[in-house]
Order: sequence, then C-alpha cells, then structure tokens
Amino acid sequence: MEKLETVILTETWNDLLGAINKTSLSLQNNTITMDVATKLFASLSEYISNARNNFDQYESAAKEINPNSDYKDKFQRIRIRSTRITFLENPSETVQLSGKEKFYVETFLPIIDTLNTHLMQRSESYKEINERFSFFTQLRTIEPNHLKKKCKELADFYCEDINTNELNSECFHLREYLKTFKNESMDLSILDIHSLIKADKLAETFPNVEVATRIFLCLMITNCSGERSFSQLKRIKNEL
Repeated sequence: MEKLETVILTETWNDLLGAINKTSLSLQNNTITMDVATKLFASLSEYISNARNNFDQYESAAKEINPNSDYKDKFQRIRIRSTRITFLENPSETVQLSGKEKFYVETFLPIIDTLNTHLMQRSESYKEINERFSFFTQLRTIEPNHLKKKCKELADFYCEDINTNELNSECFHLREYLKTFKNESMDLSILDIHSLIKADKLAETFPNVEVATRIFLCLMITNCSGERSFSQLKRIKNEL
C-alpha cells in the first residue's frame, strides 16, 4: 500500500471514478433528456481523454500523501535480458523502461485508453438517436432540403406514428412560427418546443411534431433501475 504506484492509482481512480459517478447519477435523473445525456457523455469522454496529460499532477499528489515512497524499480536489481544472435544478424537495441516511464506506459495509459474506448462505444447509441431528432433544435437555421431529408428519415423510422408529408409541412410551418419570436438567435431545445406547443395549445396544428417530440422526451436514458430490480430479486427469490 505504501508503493508510489498504488498511491498514484488511488489518486487517478478517485478522480476518474468521481467524474463517472456524478455523470451516472445525472443520467439516472428522471428529468434528463437524450440531447443532454449525449452532451454529458461526450464531455465525460473528453474529460477522461484529457487525463492522459495529467499524470504529473497525479504523481505530485501521490508524493504529497507519501513523501518517502518511490517506484518499485528503484529497489530492484536491473535485469539484463539475454538475446540470441543468429548468423549475419546484429544485436538489436532493447528498450527497457524503468520507474516513471514504465508505470506510465504499461499501466496508466492502458487504463485511460480502455475507459475511453468503452465510453465511446456506449455513446454511439446516444449519438445515433440524438442525431435523428436534432433537426428540431435547428428549425430556424437549417437548410430546407436538409430539413426535408431529416423529416423523411425520422418519419420512416417511426412510420406507425408519424406521417412523412405531414411532418414535413408542419416543420416548415413551425419554422415560420418560431421566427415570430423576438429572440430569433436563441436555439430551442426539443423540450422547449414541446412545452411551447402545449402552452400555446398547438397540438392540433402540429400533431406530428407533438408526437415526435413526445417520443424523444419519453426515451429511456439508462436501464440502471431495471438492473437493480434484478439484483434485488436475487435476494428475495433464490434457488431455495
């Protein structure tokens, strides 16, 4: 426990797992929406990627906790690796890392890269769903042809709930309606658009938009509650 490597890992995991835990708690909030979750996931991935450059900070914090600690290589005899040289071959240069460099390359970087890889894989599903609905937040500035394309893609995916032609005309109508507000530069979130339709009682005017935004707001962000239910079930109902 007194090794410098252990103290550095403690500082590293405390920082990274602290950020992951806070993000996880936010994702479990019943009021969070998919667009916010996508941005939150992206920011967490970027935060962990930037941790690659914070090794010196973790090392300094570890040495403050235990000033007398050092890397275990400092207390070990340097091993010389034997190499066999075949005919007409020259001895190859062997690179032996020790101390800080060895721990940084063989332990610290694999931790950061593995975490970031899994986060990026998980965030792909969030990005895919968010991209499907993101054009609603750009109604004031999106190009007409691009808007038609996005409306068709969304309506084709939810073909049982949304009509392509009606959604297309409603989006262009809603586009002009949003321009009547004074603050035209402000981007509205999907929650804002849905709340506006409800507050102004425009559900009959924009029925397909209302359904689409409601679908987006009802999407599950995480399945932690379901997993916890199964964990509790094991305690209540077991093999006996």
